[in-house]
Formats: sequence, structure tokens, C-alpha cells
Amino acid sequence: MLRLGSDRAQNADGLLGRTGEMSKMILPLAIVLLPLTSITVAESRFGSLTLIVGSLLVVLTIIAIANSVATRSFPATPATIAGVILAPLMVLSFVASPSGKGAILTVFAVVAAGVTLTIATLRHEDLERSVAVPLLVTSSVQSILVIAQTLTDRAIGLSLIEPGAELQFIDGLLRSQGTMRHVYEPAALALLAGGVAVVTTPEKTGLRYLWIAAAGLAGTTIGLTHSRAALLGFGLLAIFLVVAMARRYPGVTAVGGALLLGFAVATVLTASAWALRGDHSTTGDLDDASLGRVTLAKQAVQMAADNPVVGVGPGLYLDTMRSDYELDERYPFVVHNVSLAVAAENGFAAAVLASFFVAWAVVRAVRSDPVWAMLAVAPTGFLLFDVLHYDRPVGLLMTGIWLGLLHHAGDQPAVTSRRVKSS
Repeated sequence: MLRLGSDRAQNADGLLGRTGEMSKMILPLAIVLLPLTSITVAESRFGSLTLIVGSLLVVLTIIAIANSVATRSFPATPATIAGVILAPLMVLSFVASPSGKGAILTVFAVVAAGVTLTIATLRHEDLERSVAVPLLVTSSVQSILVIAQTLTDRAIGLSLIEPGAELQFIDGLLRSQGTMRHVYEPAALALLAGGVAVVTTPEKTGLRYLWIAAAGLAGTTIGLTHSRAALLGFGLLAIFLVVAMARRYPGVTAVGGALLLGFAVATVLTASAWALRGDHSTTGDLDDASLGRVTLAKQAVQMAADNPVVGVGPGLYLDTMRSDYELDERYPFVVHNVSLAVAAENGFAAAVLASFFVAWAVVRAVRSDPVWAMLAVAPTGFLLFDVLHYDRPVGLLMTGIWLGLLHHAGDQPAVTSRRVKSS
């Protein structure tokens, strides 16, 4: 692993030490309040709190950049490069084609880069307290709300955040969403939490019960949201989980087993909904079965080819499609693939560089051990067949957290696997 100026970074003290401690306080708070970034300030009853969260994230980003500059060091791994590289390219694209949504996405891309750097510079033992605990708490709260909404058909929790909000119905199915904008957002959060749970399983047996409960709730959420993209990521995660179980990594069997059990119970109880999703996935041609993903991919390739240098501008995909192309009204969506969306809105260079380093980070984590592999592959379905990890502020922040954690994959083994190697 490349690490530039690591000796200077380790010897930094004084102001840098204090800002480092500030980061450890701001990061957990920002992660706990992460779902607030899913609802706009105007829509939310807690708009002022949302602004506070945004301000905290900006401060966190400034601290991360200041620490990196002051210590003349950058924790250069594929994961951190992937987490940082898109932000300046989006800024360049935004300057060329500014817009309101583009401004929001660009700011959150910069903030996500700060989150990646902050997590990357944490000591391995700090990951549990500063990242795992707040993330598992956040995911568990969303899971409990998703379960309650599914059982009652009411917008429990969501109506407090967004007055008058109602639950979504997609393809005739109730899609419980917690307090987030779209049902796939709690599913993506649950996948991230499931991967984090197995990577950071604590050594203390009593504390481990909290991880087991959080993993079980995360698995339940994935099952209740009926997302095919989430199912792909969960399936890949489960493959590496079986490998880790076979190698008898301590703690993985209990936490990973809870994740599988939660998903299995939710899937059995909502089998008719999954059957309907399966039927829709096999009806008609590939374009119909994938809700227009073939059409959307062709549109994105054409748009990127017409605007190869800086794209059409962050957040301007649909506006450009309506004004300069023939939008298929059956599928009035942004292309459901992160790389193609980045290519269309920010240019080929941004898409190629970001995709290359993300893929490198995933491969590096998979090769490190099966525990880190679970975290690495968890968002795969949403990266390939959705766009929330780029097109929404909450998705960008989840990407920043994910990449910041993957930085540690080649540096030190997961908490669970570290105990194996030291025994």
C-alpha cells in the first residue's frame, strides 16, 4: 500500500491532534443523522436539523482536507483515490454547466470525499466506535420503521419527518421506506450495515449481541424492500459469508447467521411479493423485465458520446434528455448504472477513473479475506443496476463511508479475522 509521508502524519500533534478528535465526534453524529439527508430541507419538518447535519459534514470535510495538507500526507489506496477523485471532476463539470441540483450533488460529492478521508485516517480500533456503532444504530432504526410500516401499511416515522407523506406502491407492492425518500435507500443502508457488522464484530461476547441484533434487522429490511439490486448484493455477500463460516472466523457465524436469518424470515413472510417481482423480471423482453434499463443505457451512452469531456453537468441528465433527445416516457429515469450516469453528467474521464479505482478497491478487499469481501461486494447491485450511490446526497455519503472502510481492507485484517491470525 502506498502511504505518502506517513511518518509526518503519525508525528502530527497540537492543532492536528485536536482536529482529529473533533472528527471522531462529528463523524458518528453525522452517520446517526444520515437519513435526514434523504429528505430535502423544504420537505422535512426538521429542515433546520438537516442544515445542521450538512454544516457538520462540511466542517468534517474541511478538517479532513486540512489534516491531509498540514501533514503533507495522503492515505493513498485505491479506495481513498476512488472516494476523492470524483469530487474535483464534478466541480469542473458543474462550473461548465451549473444547476440547482448539480450544486447539491457536487457539494455532497466533496463532503463524501471528506468522509472517506476521515474514515481512512482512523485507527483500526476506532472504526468500531466512530463508524460501526452509529451506522448500526442508524440502520436498525430504519429497519424497525420499515417493519412497522409493512405491518401497519402506515407511514410510521416518515409522517413525522415529512408531513402528509404516504408510503410508496411500486408494481402494486407496498414499499416501506423508513424515513427515507425511496425504498431502495434503507435497503442500501442495510446492505452497508450488514457488511460493517461482520467486519467489526466485537470480541466481547455481551457487546456482540448488539451486532447480532443489528445484522438481523438489516437482513429483514433487505427482504422487505423487494429490491432486485439489493438481492444481487446480498447474494454475493452471502457467498463470501459461507466461505468465512467454513474457515471458522470467530463471530462471523453468529452475526452473519443473523443477517441470513433476518432475510430468510422476511422473504418467507412476503413470498408472494418476491414471486411478483420474479414474474415481472421474466415477463416480456429484457428491456421490459429490467424496467427500461436497456433503453436507459443506450440513452446514457449517446449522451456521454455527445458530451465526452465534462458531460452535460451534474444533476442535468433528465433536463438534457427532455430538451435534446427523445425521452422514452415509459422510463423517465436517470440511467440505472452509476458509471454510465457519471459518464453522461461528468464526462468519460470521470467515469473511467472513478470506476477503475472503485473496481480496484473492491478486488483488493476481496483478495484480503472473505470478511472484508462481504463489505466490498455489498453495494454491487446498486452500483451496476441503480444510481442512488451517485444521484442522491444520502447515496453519495454511503459511498464515502463504504470507500473509507475499504481503505483498511489491505492495511489490517477485519476485527474478526485479526483474532484468527493472532491466535
